[in-house]
Amino acid sequence: MESVLGTEPALHATLAELKKLECEFHYPAGDKTRTDFEVLMDADFWEVGASGRVYSKAFVLECLEKRSRESIVVETKNFNCYEIAPECYHLTYVQIENGRTTRRSAIWRCLNGAWKNLCHQGTVII
Repeated sequence: MESVLGTEPALHATLAELKKLECEFHYPAGDKTRTDFEVLMDADFWEVGASGRVYSKAFVLECLEKRSRESIVVETKNFNCYEIAPECYHLTYVQIENGRTTRRSAIWRCLNGAWKNLCHQGTVII
C-alpha cells in the first residue's frame, strides 16, 4: 500500500518555487547553457540514477547540456516538499518518460536567497 504524501500549507510557495526550479534543471528548454545548470547546483552535488549508479556533478552537467538540445516529452506529477532543516527542503515527485515511471527525490537549499540542488535520486516504480 502506498502512503499518501502531502505538503504543509505553509510550504506551498516553496513547493511552487522548487517545482519550477526542478523542471528548469532536469527538463530544460533549448536555450540553457552549462552555466545556467551549474548556478543551480551545489559545489558537492551528486546524483543516484534509476539504475542505482552514482553520478558526479561533471557527468550530470554533460547530460543536462545534451538534454537541453533534445526534444524530450516528460510528464511530472505529485510534487511534495518537506522542510528537513532550516532553508533545506526535500522535494519528491513522479516522472513519466518514454513509458518509464520513476519516483524522484531532490534536496534543495536556499543560501543567501539562491537555491542550490544538493543531490538528486530517481527510482524506477515497478
